[in-house]
Amino acid sequence: MFGFGSDGQLSEYNYGNDFRPVGSNNNQNGNGATLNDTGTLNPALKRYVANLIGHYDVSDAFKPFFEAKFVRVESFAQSSGTFNQGGSQGTGAAGETYLGGGILIAFDNAFLNPQAATTIRSLLPAGSEYFRLNRNNVDLGTRDEADRRDTYRIVVGAEGTFNDDWKYDFSVNYGEFRTKSKFYNNQFQSRFYNAIDAVRNGAGQIVCRINQAAVTDASCAPWIFWVRAAQARLR
Repeated sequence: MFGFGSDGQLSEYNYGNDFRPVGSNNNQNGNGATLNDTGTLNPALKRYVANLIGHYDVSDAFKPFFEAKFVRVESFAQSSGTFNQGGSQGTGAAGETYLGGGILIAFDNAFLNPQAATTIRSLLPAGSEYFRLNRNNVDLGTRDEADRRDTYRIVVGAEGTFNDDWKYDFSVNYGEFRTKSKFYNNQFQSRFYNAIDAVRNGAGQIVCRINQAAVTDASCAPWIFWVRAAQARLR
């Protein structure tokens, strides 16, 4: 297993305690990524409740009443950052899509140095066009979720007795539940991979591949983060 260090150089991993011999893909210590500083043990939670109940006895035969309730729950939860993992290596149709899991890097990527490319090619089948990286994107921040849930309920009715042996109770109920969720720091996968897929255009400039021949997305900027993170791994 090889990884890119903070200087962009490729080197074999320090496995630490390597559990692969016992059938696991995990290792402890060494150069492995850690999620110790991300996420929360318990989500933040606030709850507000208001109840209002009233009645007025006009007579034994007519006793109108009402009930009203409002409940608001606000929560905030934090999870680990995004991650990219798995997928095929080498050649084939999978080399043209980002849906395989791991970060797909083509061998003509402008940020891939020749020494690293030579080493990686030697680990893959002949004719390979790309490789994939496994990565915990801890440097891109945590994934957060903020939720607000509101519940409304109102009841209006009346009850009473008449003719000494008749009793009635009727009511009209209305309730409503509203929820609003905000999700932060999830990947826009197509934009993420477009930025990573950097090549040189005819003028020698590093651009997104989608802008190599003609500018199709002016907002796309080449991104070199994948060779600057110690968490990046090539299996």
